[in-house]
Amino acid sequence: MVAKGLPTTALRDAWEHHLDDIKHASSRATFTNDMYFSSGWLTGLVQAEVIDMETFHTLKAERDSVEKVVKDRLSLTQDQP
Repeated sequence: MVAKGLPTTALRDAWEHHLDDIKHASSRATFTNDMYFSSGWLTGLVQAEVIDMETFHTLKAERDSVEKVVKDRLSLTQDQP
């Protein structure tokens, strides 16, 4: 996956690192922390006007697709505490 819309190589690399962390989460706690971290990271980029809302939604969609795969792998559902 290429992080489209991020203006620098460092930000693109950081986003790929965030996605990799989420992909390789080995527990619910790690997965949840990685998801919260990526949410804050994306929100911070919007607030700092580094990315626009279109880019935010594109990156969030990338993260959401990774989230689904990991939830399936870890057998997480919304019904679990």
